[in-house]
Amino acid sequence: MQTRLQKILSAAGVASRRAAETMIVEGRVSVNGSTVTQLGTRADPDADDIRVDGRRIAKPRRRYIALHKPRGFVTTRSDPQHRPTVLDLVRVNEYLYPVGRLDYDSEGLLLLTNDGELAEHLTHPRYGVEREYEARVRGVPEPASLKRLARGIPLEGRRTAPADVRLLETGRGARGDQAMISVVLHEGRTRQVRKMCEAVGHPVVRLRRVRVGPIRLGTLKPGEFRDLTRAEVRQLEEAAARHVVKRKPQSPKPKAQSPRLFVMRQNLIIAIDGPSGVGKGTIARLVAAKLGYRHVDTGAMYRAVAWAAVRDAIPLAAEDRIAQLASDAALVVGERVILINGHDVTRDIRTPDIDRAASAVARLPRVRAVLVARQRALGANGSIVMEGRDIGTVVFPDADVKVYLDAAPEERARRRAADPAHAGNGKVPLAEVKTEMEARDRADSTRESSPLTPAPDAHLIDTTGLSIEEVAERVLEVVETCRRR
Repeated sequence: MQTRLQKILSAAGVASRRAAETMIVEGRVSVNGSTVTQLGTRADPDADDIRVDGRRIAKPRRRYIALHKPRGFVTTRSDPQHRPTVLDLVRVNEYLYPVGRLDYDSEGLLLLTNDGELAEHLTHPRYGVEREYEARVRGVPEPASLKRLARGIPLEGRRTAPADVRLLETGRGARGDQAMISVVLHEGRTRQVRKMCEAVGHPVVRLRRVRVGPIRLGTLKPGEFRDLTRAEVRQLEEAAARHVVKRKPQSPKPKAQSPRLFVMRQNLIIAIDGPSGVGKGTIARLVAAKLGYRHVDTGAMYRAVAWAAVRDAIPLAAEDRIAQLASDAALVVGERVILINGHDVTRDIRTPDIDRAASAVARLPRVRAVLVARQRALGANGSIVMEGRDIGTVVFPDADVKVYLDAAPEERARRRAADPAHAGNGKVPLAEVKTEMEARDRADSTRESSPLTPAPDAHLIDTTGLSIEEVAERVLEVVETCRRR
């Protein structure tokens, strides 16, 4: 596969991408005996003879590492607050990124790899790979509280999936009675164990992850790491394949059943469009979870490309350069993590500055063409809920279900202003948020390429005054109606 030389050198651990670009311009890199000085030159790392200063580079190899993450480290490649990251602990030549997250105050097993496909399988809830935690909590939970944790706790408008919960031990701490409980999750929402325990009145004092799928923390001490064996990598792959949500074939004489269960067995493409502030992301995630489908936030793809363009100081009007960036980027859009070229940008892309940059990037026809092609590939097999601003009109004009969400401008502005990810570290005035949203709406609805507009056959839902659950229920009713046609 042809790839830009600087990416090949970076993946091989020769140098960072920027340093690799300097090597190329200086004439230190050759491909099949010919010196290369032109940035953007492509090569096949598996077939071509690529050399730096006359020495042939090694082919990039997949690497899989188990780390005992200590408390006080951020699970990301870089941190804008300059806190220590897990990559400060793992000094290797390969360009690795964390698989999922462990929050700053938590510790335990963290996997790192440069295998994007396996990372996606291990983090996406569709594959249901188990994560086991040991939580020391305040007080001693009663059996009823343990049962509540096991059944699921309503968090942020959505009930957690069933979990395996056991009481391991009880004891006395500096602040009174404490207990150690084991919690095995099949999903991985942000700070989930802490929020669940808080909800039943037993805040977490200390949290450690001891297992991811078949891989256990074992005897690794805080800060230590090791390479996984080939057998362990195969076990991880098998765990993801074994736990993937499978849909049973319909019996020739089906029994009476809930319509929702029938919908779950269809490989539908569900398109959810609408302007910002209508709750597309929250609703799409909730609907996908209820149907056992994959959820894809296409806006995150534009945001990630915009983030990379800003980081590389590429002018936002440089259409060809940004389109090339979008085409070459290793882009992973997971349920809880967004990666671009190995950088975890999940939080970095949810800022007002990237909002504006993403809007500018989304107006570039060549960039949209590249990302639309990638979006179509993601949804080609169905069983997907894809949300954005042109899913039902451009990406999947023949989608099985098309929904367009809207809300009164004042309510959309209030929701946006209340979103911590949008507000960043400070509170943005409501009037300023409304002005920004109106400007974004004008730009999106008047752009020449893929303007924001409802598909003619989309089901319009006004979310003004409705709760998340009410909107999700209406979308599911639309899904059922379309299924029956």
